[in-house]
Amino acid sequence: MAKAGQQQAELDRILTLLAQRASLQRSLLFKFTCNEDVTRQVVRRPESSSRAGFLPEQNRHLHHALILEQGKDGIPHESRVRLYLDRKGRPIEIHLAREFKPIANAVPQAQAAWFTTEWQERLRFRSLGSDEDGAKGYRIKCPGNQEALEFVDRAPTGNPPECHSLASGQICVDSLSGDITRIAFYRFLRDGPSCQYDREAPFSIIEQGVVEPQTGLRFPSRARTIFSMDWRDNAIFDQVFENYAFTHVQVRESIGKPVRGRQPDHEAP
Repeated sequence: MAKAGQQQAELDRILTLLAQRASLQRSLLFKFTCNEDVTRQVVRRPESSSRAGFLPEQNRHLHHALILEQGKDGIPHESRVRLYLDRKGRPIEIHLAREFKPIANAVPQAQAAWFTTEWQERLRFRSLGSDEDGAKGYRIKCPGNQEALEFVDRAPTGNPPECHSLASGQICVDSLSGDITRIAFYRFLRDGPSCQYDREAPFSIIEQGVVEPQTGLRFPSRARTIFSMDWRDNAIFDQVFENYAFTHVQVRESIGKPVRGRQPDHEAP
């Protein structure tokens, strides 16, 4: 009992630090602007190209500015505008084509801001520091001075395949600062009588490898996500964040690299 109490006290301490850093992240979140460079590459087997309406190989490139805005639901949404203004000096909004749908809701620079005290109340946390519970499945790789935590929505809704919840997965948290250095996200299993998380293979990994010098906060350096391009093929969506300045970052993105199975090599993207 004493050991369990110590473990819970340590988890509570880390969650308090995590909430403090998340509040600071959130205060800066909607001040960021990004220059986004997107390359979509499709490589298909000949028999699937005609079904999907694509040639076996097809590239498309976009370059624009990305602005984070807070929606009425409090969730960050991305707006994309051209890098030049119209004749009246107004930005021209870009509406992404259907084939760019996988990146429309990808906001890795917002993820670390969701662990405030308010949002922690809607999640269930547990330490992954030991195997005493006998749990099997994916374990996020964290450096020695960091804590591996699992976070899951307390009350997902719906039934497979229409399950809905807050983002759930695993994080590496610096035990001294509360900064997140890596995030792995679960998705729901497609089969089963209820909404169950797939703990065997995360579908997305975010590396928080950039430290902003003015605040000391960590920000994304790379994100890798696997998604379904159609009923047959999976593909990888890569984002690389570079040339950081205070509240400004450049993002390079690519969609392509078809893969078989549920997950690519996430740990060394």
